[in-house]
Amino acid sequence: MGVVVLKQPAKTVIVRVLDIVTIAVPPALPAAMTVGSIYAQSRLKKKAIFCISPQRINLCGKLKCICFDKVNCIFTIITCMIIYYCIFIIIITIVQYYISIIANK
Repeated sequence: MGVVVLKQPAKTVIVRVLDIVTIAVPPALPAAMTVGSIYAQSRLKKKAIFCISPQRINLCGKLKCICFDKVNCIFTIITCMIIYYCIFIIIITIVQYYISIIANK
């Protein structure tokens, strides 16, 4: 399978690329997405849920579970657990190293 070279003017190539983009993305799609987001935002406001980034509404529709950590407790606990785990692994590695030295004597 070789490369096919078509001798077309640059203008024709650009027009065809724009045609493909226009066909792939309908012109009304961005407007429909905007209307949908505005409608979703108005429904959220009625339930006292305020969205500071309306672009994220579509993404949030896919979430199954949300956890709000207002005072950063969960992150602190997880960070401490990771640090303790790393220290534990280091201690176990050092102990295993010294046991192997003693066993080889």
